Amino acid sequence: IPTITLRNGVEFPLIASSTADLTAEQTDIALRVAALAGVKNVDFDGTDETSGVAKAIAAMGRDAFFLATRISKPPPDMKDPAAAKALAQQQFDDKMAVLGIDVLDTLLLTDSPSCEVMQAQWEAVEDMCAAARRGNRTQTGSGPDLRACDGRALNVTGLTLAKAGPLP
Repeated sequence: IPTITLRNGVEFPLIASSTADLTAEQTDIALRVAALAGVKNVDFDGTDETSGVAKAIAAMGRDAFFLATRISKPPPDMKDPAAAKALAQQQFDDKMAVLGIDVLDTLLLTDSPSCEVMQAQWEAVEDMCAAARRGNRTQTGSGPDLRACDGRALNVTGLTLAKAGPLP
């Protein structure tokens, strides 16, 4: 499977498997088959999908996968930046707990109709980067401070986010 080397040295797999709309069992099976075929990059979201990814990790090990997930879009009526920031952090913490891992490879940030909400979510991502002990990253989208805030999804690619403690 071809990769590209990002500026921070991360090998980013160019072919990915998506778990969109799969059950936990379907996700687990699909990822095991994909990994055996050499497809490490996994794009997942949602509770069932995350549970399935956790099962595949438990069966094949963390190194079998390059994990990409996202901070989900906040509710449309959410206008409070502090609440949006807390929600983004909680979503990340919840996913990491279900996955049972300390390191995530790629984190996506989806859009919101409110620029202030997106900025607050981005601030949560920046806080997670600062806490990660290793924050080399490549960013695409509206930029690190969302000055443009043009509604595109943001991608923090090649980012190593650590839940807690030093990385091995």
